[in-house]
Amino acid sequence: MVRKKLMAAGLSALMLLSGGVLVMGEETAASSVSETAVESAAETAAEDSEAAVEEAVSASTEVVSDAGAETAGSTADEQANSSNDYESNYYYETYTLLNKTCMRVLVSIKNTSENKNLYVSGASIDIEDQEGHLLRCVNNIDIVPQIVYPGNTGYFYSENINMDGIDDVSAINVVPDYVVRSTNSSLHEFPDSDISFKVGGDRKIEANGRITNDTDQDVSVLDVRIVYFDKDMNVLGIGETYINDIPVGATRSFGMDGLEYGDIEKIGSAVSYELFTSEIKPLS
Repeated sequence: MVRKKLMAAGLSALMLLSGGVLVMGEETAASSVSETAVESAAETAAEDSEAAVEEAVSASTEVVSDAGAETAGSTADEQANSSNDYESNYYYETYTLLNKTCMRVLVSIKNTSENKNLYVSGASIDIEDQEGHLLRCVNNIDIVPQIVYPGNTGYFYSENINMDGIDDVSAINVVPDYVVRSTNSSLHEFPDSDISFKVGGDRKIEANGRITNDTDQDVSVLDVRIVYFDKDMNVLGIGETYINDIPVGATRSFGMDGLEYGDIEKIGSAVSYELFTSEIKPLS
């Protein structure tokens, strides 16, 4: 996956011109849209198909590690956990939303091997007290992308974890858990084009673009995610949308506003991004 660069423009619009050059334009308010039934159905299809995807990949995989990251000791911390083939980090922070204390967690897994593709599955996040008792668990978390190539990084995350009922959020431990396997499988990367960004307005960031189905089969649902980075390559946020029904050879457009993960107030400092696509196949 090639990281594509953005010019930092604060709350000004970013518009993509031919040749991949980004220039500043006028501030544009991104429209606020509610989640649609299509997105809900796509999420359900993703959950239903996870077992099928794992079964298909497991035929060519070898377990590298069953890894639970070391616990961090503050409400905004980062911890590394490494093996011979990958290095993982996680970050979490607490915040107030609608008068409730919430938490967001991001886990990154970098493939440090020379020639192994890594398949990451079984992602979950445990919230424990100091004695290791389970207080909260978030499971069935998607990994983006699920197969990580050498030198690349995959992510899983959770937003708006409800911390109500936990007396001292500064005394909790965050324990990400996941399984990493080496695999001979790979993911198809659907070509993208006409990618543009507008920063500002109520939703702070809007992305638009096109994806082409260059395979020999129709695509029912395509998951599209964009990871935004600051100048130091820290993840600022992740956005997600879906494209439905892409016939063979067709190009279809997408629009994505807001974030599924991250502090929307910080997204104006994004300077680069990665775009990931993943086909969601219904169970037959």
